[in-house]
Amino acid sequence: MRYTFYVIFTVFICSCSVTQKISKEINEKSEQEHFFKGLVVYDPQLSKEVININGNKYFTPASNTKLFTFYTAYKTLKDSLLAFEYAKINDSIFIKGTADPTFLYGFDSRLVLDFLKKDTSNVFLIDNALDESAYGPGWSWDDFTYYYMPEKSTFPIYGNIVTVSNTESGVEMSPEFFKSHIVFEENRWRRAKDE
Repeated sequence: MRYTFYVIFTVFICSCSVTQKISKEINEKSEQEHFFKGLVVYDPQLSKEVININGNKYFTPASNTKLFTFYTAYKTLKDSLLAFEYAKINDSIFIKGTADPTFLYGFDSRLVLDFLKKDTSNVFLIDNALDESAYGPGWSWDDFTYYYMPEKSTFPIYGNIVTVSNTESGVEMSPEFFKSHIVFEENRWRRAKDE
């Protein structure tokens, strides 16, 4: 079953006949295509809803919702994140992750790497279990093996993603450590299921 959710924030003109036509079209297409649709149109100048079709139902967030999430995070967090918290006790460093997804994953990680390399102390990762399921609600459990379903953790490295590439010299993997945990089946590389 597919879900589609549209949110429109500015409407300048919307007559009653247009509203009825849109409502009818969405309802008819939902019945014909056998999937759930919804539409909410809000006029901020009048402070009222112009259209509300299934606006009170739960939907899996669509890409437009992700854009607002990104924008809010960007405005709140600015250009940097706290990579981890740490305490140094004698000859040991104890690290507690902050769930920063950028470490070794497409962002400049030199500050974190330099910090970890400059000290010869023993490093211990405090791997707090998240008090929730590994995947969020609304995700398909059968998508487990795909790249867009990395498990959440307090200290993700490489975004908790393994990248596999077919090259002229053979298969390249980053990080190499996981080479034995990836299988090729159905013409694609997938994460091996837990045994």
